[in-house]
Amino acid sequence: MADLASTCKDKLAYFRIKELKDILHQLGLPKQGKKQDLIDRVLALLSDEQGQRHHGWGRKNSFTKEAVAKIIDDIYR
Repeated sequence: MADLASTCKDKLAYFRIKELKDILHQLGLPKQGKKQDLIDRVLALLSDEQGQRHHGWGRKNSFTKEAVAKIIDDIYR
């Protein structure tokens, strides 16, 4: 799965803040912060499926790595 994370990381680097906020909105995560903070929130879900719990992002919706990758890919296109 490291390949999935690295592919998504490359795509996230090209995104503007608006696209990153769109992804975070779909994932139910906080949208404030610097660009790198927003990227790190998304990557935390890809590197650790329980990332929401570890970072205190207590939302009910839980996404798999594949679901997060699909959202990133959809916005990238």
